[in-house]
Amino acid sequence: VIMSEFGCASLYGCHDLDTVRWSEEYQAKLLSRCLELFHDSEMIRGSFIWQFADIRTAKEMGLDRARGFNNKGIVNEYRKPKAAYFAVRNLYRRFREEGGF
Repeated sequence: VIMSEFGCASLYGCHDLDTVRWSEEYQAKLLSRCLELFHDSEMIRGSFIWQFADIRTAKEMGLDRARGFNNKGIVNEYRKPKAAYFAVRNLYRRFREEGGF
């Protein structure tokens, strides 16, 4: 099984040590937990995070989102990394060293 389209939104530059919703810390924590669970399962062989970069959404499609963007990327629309980027990178490095994923 390959897990796909999992994740959550965060607003670039929004930081909160209590990991409140929309903070970079919340996104990093959620993605880290998902990846660790997937890695620990013998039935899961890979994953695709939804999504790599924040993208603008079309208001005419009825999508009313913060800043008019889908903010689920691990980098912002200018490819500046969010906290989740570093968390994901570190986990994939660890997984590679352990011989998994």
